[in-house]
Formats: sequence, structure tokens, C-alpha cells
Amino acid sequence: MAIGDLLQVRLTIEDGGGKSYQNVFHYLDEIGAEPGDTAVQELGDAFESVVVDKLLPIIASVATVSEIEVVNIFDPTKLYSKTVSIFGTDTNEIAPRFNAMSFRSNRGRRDIRRGQKRFGPITELASLGGAVNPLYAIPIGELEGALAETLVSADLGDLYPPIVVKRIPYVTPGGRDAYRLPENLAEFEYFTTAVWEVRAITSQNTRKS
Repeated sequence: MAIGDLLQVRLTIEDGGGKSYQNVFHYLDEIGAEPGDTAVQELGDAFESVVVDKLLPIIASVATVSEIEVVNIFDPTKLYSKTVSIFGTDTNEIAPRFNAMSFRSNRGRRDIRRGQKRFGPITELASLGGAVNPLYAIPIGELEGALAETLVSADLGDLYPPIVVKRIPYVTPGGRDAYRLPENLAEFEYFTTAVWEVRAITSQNTRKS
């Protein structure tokens, strides 16, 4: 895989009530030491062991992480998809299933928006009074750290720092303004997300892809 390739992780969570939600994460292939097919799998495995592991304590135990998909945006033939069934570990009473805990990254460049994530479903205790419960400070802090962590391949040969990518504006065939990911290195601009912080209790009903 080439140095500087853009890798995308798509995480799917089933809410236990028939709906699923997805979060998308982007990483830089900083060293390019792994072959293409190996790199996407290595990143998927590292993401599961680091990020998913720290996500579970804030997810209600009726919900499951169901799929981890990794693709090289610059070479979509390099794809890794893993079906899993990993339950959240918060056993308190579930809140309305559309409730989520929102997180926001640092802003590394004025011309690129901050990264945003929403994770749910969560429990009534986690969202006590409609706000983030301070009792969850430790698992939240661990998740914030995991979101900002540079992931490492199993053989320690490659590094994958988390990034926020600048979208490319374009006009759809129907004349609508839209944004897309870069398709090659020449278009690729980003910043590294060194810090993530919890923001609020929010709804997944208004989330954007």
C-alpha cells in the first residue's frame, strides 16, 4: 500500500430494536509498509481492539457492534469486512434508542470542519437529566483517548493516525451542491485528530452520513 493512502473504517451498531447506525472514521496509512490487502485488515483488527473495546462501556447492553468495514479510498479493491456480534456492556436501563452521546475532535485547520461522532444507543443513567452523567467520566475519557490514538499494525510495522479529511465540492447531475472524499493524493488534504471530547446527549435521528 502506498504511503499516504486514505483508509476509511465504517462501524455499524444495531440498536436491538431493528435499526442500525453507522459511524465513519478516517485514518492515514503513514508508513505504507503493509501490502494493500493486509493493511486494511490490520487497521480493522487494530480498530476493533482499541476503539471498539473502549466504546462498549457507553453502549447499552441490548445493542451490538455488527460490522467493521475498512476500505482504501484511493483503491476500493482493497476492502476488508468483518461481521461481528459484540454487545455493549452498560447494563442499566436503556434510554430511547435514538439517544446518543456526541463527540467532537479538535480543529486542526480553519478550512476543514471538526470531526463529529454520535454513539448509541445509551442508557438512562448515562444520559441522566438529558446531560452526560459525570459518573461516566472514566469510560468517556478512555474512549476519547482511543479516538485520538494512532493505531498500530499487529507486527508493529505500520502506523495509522486518525484524521479528518477535507471534502471536495462538486455539483450533482441534478444541479445540487454536494461534497465528496478526495479520489487521489493530489486532492487529499487533512489534519490529524489529536484530541476528542464528549459534547452532549443528542439524537441519532438528525445525523448526517
